[in-house]
Amino acid sequence: MDDFKILLAAVDNVMKATEDAVRNGKPIATENLREIKQTTRICFDRVKQDHFDRISSGACPQQAMMLFNDMASALSSITELCWNVLGMRVRITNE
Repeated sequence: MDDFKILLAAVDNVMKATEDAVRNGKPIATENLREIKQTTRICFDRVKQDHFDRISSGACPQQAMMLFNDMASALSSITELCWNVLGMRVRITNE
């Protein structure tokens, strides 16, 4: 359950940055977008590795594994959509 809290916190940070960029018209610098992406990717990679370790040790049943993978994939998709919106805001700001 802690892994989902970690992923949700990462997604929340990306969504807040996206909301600031779109709703409040705050531009985002290219460097900030890179930092957000890197931080989020590190978080997702760490959680995925921890999950793989649990699967390998037999601590994670197959049904739980599939549910976790589906939920993590959905959170990853949300993050990527936010990155796309932020990327458009960077392009608009740079023009």
